[in-house]
Amino acid sequence: MNRLATTALVVSLATLTACNQGARDGGASVNAETNPWFAAAASNDAASLSAATASGADVNAHESRDYSTPLHVAANAGNEPAIRALLERGANVDALDEDGRTPLMLACHRSRTPAAMTLITTGRANLALRDRQEQTALMFAARNGNTEAVRAMTARSAPLDAQRSDGWTALHLAAREGQIDVVRALRDAGASATLRDKRGRTPAEVAGAQTEIIRALRS
Repeated sequence: MNRLATTALVVSLATLTACNQGARDGGASVNAETNPWFAAAASNDAASLSAATASGADVNAHESRDYSTPLHVAANAGNEPAIRALLERGANVDALDEDGRTPLMLACHRSRTPAAMTLITTGRANLALRDRQEQTALMFAARNGNTEAVRAMTARSAPLDAQRSDGWTALHLAAREGQIDVVRALRDAGASATLRDKRGRTPAEVAGAQTEIIRALRS
Protein backbone atom coordinates (compact mmCIF):
# COMPACT_ATOMS: atom_id res chain seq x y z
CA MET A 1 0.00 0.00 0.00
CA ASN A 2 1.47 3.41 -0.97
CA ARG A 3 1.77 6.34 1.43
CA LEU A 4 -1.26 8.18 0.04
CA ALA A 5 -3.50 5.11 0.38
CA THR A 6 -2.20 4.45 3.88
CA THR A 7 -2.94 8.01 4.94
CA ALA A 8 -6.45 7.82 3.50
CA LEU A 9 -7.10 4.59 5.36
CA VAL A 10 -5.89 6.05 8.66
CA VAL A 11 -8.07 9.14 8.21
CA SER A 12 -11.09 6.98 7.34
CA LEU A 13 -10.64 4.78 10.40
CA ALA A 14 -10.12 7.78 12.64
CA THR A 15 -13.30 9.39 11.32
CA LEU A 16 -15.32 6.22 11.90
CA THR A 17 -13.94 5.88 15.42
CA ALA A 18 -14.74 9.48 16.18
CA CYS A 19 -18.31 9.09 14.92
CA ASN A 20 -18.90 5.98 16.98
CA GLN A 21 -17.28 7.51 20.06
CA GLY A 22 -19.37 10.61 19.60
CA ALA A 23 -22.52 8.55 20.07
CA ARG A 24 -21.07 7.14 23.30
CA ASP A 25 -19.76 10.33 24.85
CA GLY A 26 -21.66 12.25 27.49
CA GLY A 27 -22.26 9.65 30.19
CA ALA A 28 -20.12 8.07 32.85
CA SER A 29 -19.19 4.39 32.88
CA VAL A 30 -20.99 2.85 35.86
CA ASN A 31 -22.13 -0.32 37.52
CA ALA A 32 -25.84 -0.42 36.70
CA GLU A 33 -26.74 -1.00 40.34
CA THR A 34 -25.48 2.46 41.25
CA ASN A 35 -27.80 4.32 38.86
CA PRO A 36 -31.58 4.00 39.47
CA TRP A 37 -32.40 4.60 35.80
CA PHE A 38 -31.19 1.11 34.92
CA ALA A 39 -33.60 -0.54 37.36
CA ALA A 40 -36.46 1.68 36.22
CA ALA A 41 -35.73 0.91 32.57
CA ALA A 42 -35.70 -2.84 33.17
CA SER A 43 -38.60 -3.17 35.60
CA ASN A 44 -41.46 -1.30 33.93
CA ASP A 45 -42.46 -0.35 37.48
CA ALA A 46 -44.02 3.05 38.12
CA ALA A 47 -42.43 3.42 41.56
CA SER A 48 -38.96 2.68 40.20
CA LEU A 49 -39.47 5.19 37.39
CA SER A 50 -40.62 7.83 39.88
CA ALA A 51 -37.57 7.20 42.05
CA ALA A 52 -35.22 7.45 39.08
CA THR A 53 -36.85 10.67 37.93
CA ALA A 54 -36.43 12.22 41.38
CA SER A 55 -32.86 11.02 41.78
CA GLY A 56 -31.18 13.37 39.35
CA ALA A 57 -29.00 10.46 38.16
CA ASP A 58 -27.27 10.59 34.78
CA VAL A 59 -29.66 9.38 32.05
CA ASN A 60 -26.72 8.84 29.70
CA ALA A 61 -24.61 6.72 32.02
CA HIS A 62 -23.46 3.50 30.39
CA GLU A 63 -22.74 0.11 31.88
CA SER A 64 -19.03 -0.59 32.06
CA ARG A 65 -19.75 -4.21 31.05
CA ASP A 66 -21.45 -3.77 27.68
CA TYR A 67 -21.85 -0.01 27.22
CA SER A 68 -25.65 -0.20 27.45
CA THR A 69 -27.38 2.98 28.59
CA PRO A 70 -30.73 3.09 30.44
CA LEU A 71 -32.34 3.81 27.07
CA HIS A 72 -30.90 0.57 25.63
CA VAL A 73 -32.30 -1.33 28.61
CA ALA A 74 -35.73 0.29 28.27
CA ALA A 75 -35.85 -0.38 24.53
CA ASN A 76 -34.86 -4.01 25.03
CA ALA A 77 -37.60 -4.40 27.63
CA GLY A 78 -40.20 -2.52 25.60
CA ASN A 79 -40.60 -0.08 28.50
CA GLU A 80 -42.26 2.84 26.75
CA PRO A 81 -42.90 5.02 29.85
CA ALA A 82 -39.20 4.81 30.75
CA ILE A 83 -38.22 5.59 27.16
CA ARG A 84 -40.36 8.71 27.16
CA ALA A 85 -39.05 9.82 30.56
CA LEU A 86 -35.45 9.28 29.48
CA LEU A 87 -35.90 11.15 26.20
CA GLU A 88 -37.56 14.06 27.99
CA ARG A 89 -34.46 14.32 30.21
CA GLY A 90 -31.97 14.32 27.38
CA ALA A 91 -31.10 10.67 26.86
CA ASN A 92 -29.04 10.13 23.73
CA VAL A 93 -31.35 8.27 21.34
CA ASP A 94 -28.39 7.24 19.19
CA ALA A 95 -26.10 5.89 21.94
CA LEU A 96 -24.14 2.80 20.93
CA ASP A 97 -23.62 -0.35 22.98
CA GLU A 98 -20.63 -2.67 22.65
CA ASP A 99 -22.05 -4.16 19.44
CA GLY A 100 -22.57 -0.72 17.91
CA ARG A 101 -26.34 -1.02 18.35
CA THR A 102 -28.70 1.80 19.17
CA PRO A 103 -31.78 1.55 21.38
CA LEU A 104 -33.92 1.52 18.24
CA MET A 105 -32.01 -1.44 16.82
CA LEU A 106 -32.65 -3.36 20.04
CA ALA A 107 -36.35 -2.47 20.04
CA CYS A 108 -36.68 -3.69 16.45
CA HIS A 109 -34.62 -6.81 17.16
CA ARG A 110 -36.94 -7.66 20.08
CA SER A 111 -40.10 -6.69 18.15
CA ARG A 112 -40.96 -4.06 20.76
CA THR A 113 -43.19 -2.10 18.42
CA PRO A 114 -44.48 0.68 20.74
CA ALA A 115 -40.92 1.27 21.97
CA ALA A 116 -39.60 1.38 18.41
CA MET A 117 -42.30 3.79 17.32
CA THR A 118 -41.52 6.12 20.22
CA LEU A 119 -37.83 6.13 19.38
CA ILE A 120 -38.59 6.79 15.71
CA THR A 121 -41.23 9.50 16.14
CA THR A 122 -40.39 11.11 19.48
CA GLY A 123 -36.68 10.45 19.77
CA ARG A 124 -35.97 11.12 16.10
CA ALA A 125 -33.44 8.31 15.97
CA ASN A 126 -30.78 8.42 13.25
CA LEU A 127 -31.98 5.72 10.85
CA ALA A 128 -28.72 5.60 8.92
CA LEU A 129 -26.64 4.23 11.80
CA ARG A 130 -25.25 0.69 11.49
CA ASP A 131 -23.98 -1.84 14.00
CA ARG A 132 -20.73 -3.80 13.75
CA GLN A 133 -22.27 -6.11 11.13
CA GLU A 134 -23.39 -3.06 9.11
CA GLN A 135 -27.02 -3.69 10.06
CA THR A 136 -29.56 -0.86 10.29
CA ALA A 137 -32.67 -0.65 12.44
CA LEU A 138 -34.72 -1.10 9.26
CA MET A 139 -33.04 -4.47 8.67
CA PHE A 140 -33.96 -5.72 12.15
CA ALA A 141 -37.57 -4.61 11.71
CA ALA A 142 -37.80 -6.11 8.22
CA ARG A 143 -36.48 -9.50 9.29
CA ASN A 144 -38.95 -9.69 12.18
CA GLY A 145 -41.97 -8.62 10.13
CA ASN A 146 -42.53 -5.38 12.02
CA THR A 147 -44.45 -3.65 9.26
CA GLU A 148 -45.52 -0.67 11.37
CA ALA A 149 -41.94 0.20 12.27
CA VAL A 150 -40.80 -0.41 8.70
CA ARG A 151 -43.41 1.99 7.33
CA ALA A 152 -42.53 4.59 9.97
CA MET A 153 -38.84 4.39 9.07
CA THR A 154 -39.35 4.48 5.31
CA ALA A 155 -41.60 7.52 5.76
CA ARG A 156 -38.62 9.21 7.45
CA SER A 157 -36.23 8.39 4.61
CA ALA A 158 -34.44 5.41 6.15
CA PRO A 159 -31.77 4.08 3.75
CA LEU A 160 -33.78 1.45 1.87
CA ASP A 161 -30.93 -0.22 0.04
CA ALA A 162 -28.22 -0.23 2.68
CA GLN A 163 -26.30 -3.51 2.60
CA ARG A 164 -24.87 -5.26 5.62
CA SER A 165 -21.50 -7.02 5.61
CA ASP A 166 -22.78 -10.00 3.58
CA GLY A 167 -24.53 -7.75 1.07
CA TRP A 168 -28.06 -8.39 2.30
CA THR A 169 -30.54 -5.52 2.32
CA ALA A 170 -33.70 -5.15 4.38
CA LEU A 171 -35.55 -6.57 1.37
CA HIS A 172 -33.32 -9.66 1.29
CA LEU A 173 -34.06 -10.26 4.97
CA ALA A 174 -37.81 -9.78 4.63
CA ALA A 175 -37.93 -12.01 1.54
CA ARG A 176 -35.95 -14.81 3.17
CA GLU A 177 -38.18 -14.78 6.26
CA GLY A 178 -41.39 -14.70 4.25
CA GLN A 179 -42.47 -11.31 5.58
CA ILE A 180 -44.87 -10.49 2.77
CA ASP A 181 -46.30 -7.28 4.27
CA VAL A 182 -42.81 -5.93 4.85
CA VAL A 183 -41.75 -6.88 1.32
CA ARG A 184 -44.71 -4.94 -0.05
CA ALA A 185 -44.00 -1.97 2.23
CA LEU A 186 -40.37 -1.83 1.17
CA ARG A 187 -41.21 -2.16 -2.51
CA ASP A 188 -43.88 0.56 -2.18
CA ALA A 189 -41.22 2.79 -0.66
CA GLY A 190 -38.86 2.15 -3.58
CA ALA A 191 -36.49 -0.53 -2.28
CA SER A 192 -34.49 -2.22 -5.03
CA ALA A 193 -35.33 -5.84 -5.85
CA THR A 194 -32.26 -6.21 -8.06
CA LEU A 195 -29.40 -5.58 -5.64
CA ARG A 196 -27.23 -8.65 -5.15
CA ASP A 197 -25.52 -9.92 -2.01
CA LYS A 198 -21.85 -10.95 -1.81
CA ARG A 199 -22.81 -14.30 -3.36
CA GLY A 200 -24.61 -12.64 -6.25
CA ARG A 201 -28.18 -13.31 -5.07
CA THR A 202 -31.17 -10.99 -5.37
CA PRO A 203 -33.99 -10.89 -2.79
CA ALA A 204 -36.07 -13.16 -5.05
CA GLU A 205 -33.26 -15.70 -5.16
CA VAL A 206 -32.94 -15.90 -1.37
CA ALA A 207 -36.73 -16.24 -1.04
CA GLY A 208 -36.57 -19.81 -2.31
CA ALA A 209 -39.93 -21.28 -3.32
CA GLN A 210 -42.08 -18.62 -1.63
CA THR A 211 -44.20 -17.75 -4.65
CA GLU A 212 -46.15 -14.91 -3.02
CA ILE A 213 -42.92 -13.22 -2.00
CA ILE A 214 -41.44 -13.63 -5.48
CA ARG A 215 -44.58 -12.23 -7.06
CA ALA A 216 -44.45 -9.17 -4.79
CA LEU A 217 -40.79 -8.62 -5.61
CA ARG A 218 -41.50 -8.66 -9.32
CA SER A 219 -44.49 -6.34 -9.19
